[in-house]
Amino acid sequence: MLDALPEREREAVILAAEGFANAEISERMFISERTVKAHLSSAADKLYMGRVQMARLVERANLPPRL
Repeated sequence: MLDALPEREREAVILAAEGFANAEISERMFISERTVKAHLSSAADKLYMGRVQMARLVERANLPPRL
């Protein structure tokens, strides 16, 4: 399901799932907090789930560790 998302939306979802706040995600991705919110909202709409459900999806995806 994560593969259905554009790269930047997927990255924002993964960072949110790792426990980063929107402000921290914006710093890591070099985008505004407003854009982070837009990415997360768009991903939630596409996946028909909220932030917590997306975090669980990321957990189950067994993604390789990030550097």
